Parts: sequence; structure tokens; C-alpha cells
Amino acid sequence: MADGASGPGSAASPDGAPGGWRLYSGGHFMRIDGGEHGKLARLADVRDWLMALHEWPMNVAADEVIARLRQAHATGLELFVSNPKSYADQLRPDAHMLSREDVEQRGGLRCLDERLLGFEGVCNAILNGWVGEYRGYLSAPRVDAVCVRAAVAHELWGWGSVASPAVGAVPAPPFLLADFAALVAYRKARKAANEAAGKPRKNIPWDDGNQLDVLHAEYKRLGKNIAAAVSMGIALGCTRQAVENALNKDRTPVVAAPFRGLGAA
Repeated sequence: MADGASGPGSAASPDGAPGGWRLYSGGHFMRIDGGEHGKLARLADVRDWLMALHEWPMNVAADEVIARLRQAHATGLELFVSNPKSYADQLRPDAHMLSREDVEQRGGLRCLDERLLGFEGVCNAILNGWVGEYRGYLSAPRVDAVCVRAAVAHELWGWGSVASPAVGAVPAPPFLLADFAALVAYRKARKAANEAAGKPRKNIPWDDGNQLDVLHAEYKRLGKNIAAAVSMGIALGCTRQAVENALNKDRTPVVAAPFRGLGAA
């Protein structure tokens, strides 16, 4: 991994909260400008956070990062390259992630093909620099400087600090959730409450109320395919595999009191 890259579990904010935004990360300044939406998140920090949160190996986290990037790229995702002493630059279509030696070995910049440039260059550099699967060049020292907006990192992977409501403000597991939006709100509230209680990895059961019925209805509405599971995972703040695992669960709900508290989960 390139110098300055963070190791697994190091993507923590100064107060120790995983996934928190920092002004500097990997020795680089994490802003594109001075506005609230100018905050950035390194993809390397997102990777480390995913590995720590889900206890994933590097290759699984890399696959998750690339999958979400490709989906968002289709709708105009912006990528940035951070700098140590200045605001980040937006990734140009002709930008590459190669070392100087690799460029020279390939005969110069004019000899680089589209797989090594722009967005595709980032994806291939992730596989090379993080996982070592792409053997088309020697190293990818610039990939750990690639960023997305912090708000986008939160939207795509759930990364970043969010205000945690008081535990008592979390809604009780209902028997009837009105729709998928209500399901998303419920599960995110439970997750925030678990984090506030110092239990970020605590399981949120699917068998309370009609959660699985709502999940299946949304999956059917979106076409019952991989794209549907990916889209639902983004909304829920989890992986496609987590959605598919839930869809495969027994849909018989556990009988629970309408106002069952967090301590009974």
C-alpha cells in the first residue's frame, strides 16, 4: 500500500468514533472548498471503516467500494484527488493513478489506454493497490488520495458521523410499517440508538412486525434482481448481500408487544 495510506481500523475521528470526518487524513487536506458540502472522505478511509464495521477482509471491502462507485458513476459521481497542502482537485477524465516508473515503462502518457485513466483507472488501481489482483502495472500510489464528498460517502456506504438521537426517542418495533421509507427510517433509528449506546455491531432483528413483508414488497416492485437489492441496500445503509440474506429469512414474525423497548431486542 502507498505511503500515507491508513491501515484497517484507522479511519477514526479524533474522538475515536469510526468513520468520522477529519480535516486531514493520510496526510492530505480533506476539503474541495470551504463550504459545508466541501468536506471529503478518502476511499481508503471508507474501505478501512467497512473492514472494521463488518469484519471484512480487504478484498470484500474493495469489491463493495467498487460496486457502489460504479453504480453512482452512472448518475454523475464526482471523484477528487486530495493534496497535502491545498484543496483537492476534481479527477480529470485523463488522470491516471500510476507511478512515474509505470508511465515511463508504458512509453509515456500518450500510450495509456482507457482502462488506466479517469474513473476506470481508479477502479483498476483499487484492485491493484488494495488487493493486488490487477497486474497491469507495478503500483498505484495515487489511489489512496482519491476521495468522494463526505455526504456521498455517507449516502453510498453509511460512512460518517451523524447525530444520534436519544435512546428513548427510537420508535418501538411496529407491527405495521406503512412502506419501504418507513422501514428505512425505523432501521436507521435503531442503528443510531445502538451506536449511541456503544453497541454499533448489535444485530437489528428483521422478525419484528412486518419488516420482511415490506422488504419483499419493495424487492418485487423494483424487479426482483441484483440492481433492486443494491438500490435497497444503499437506502438501508447495508450491503446487497445483507439485503439478500434478509430476503431469504423466514417471514413468520415474532409476536411482540407494540411498544417493545430496546432492551428486549
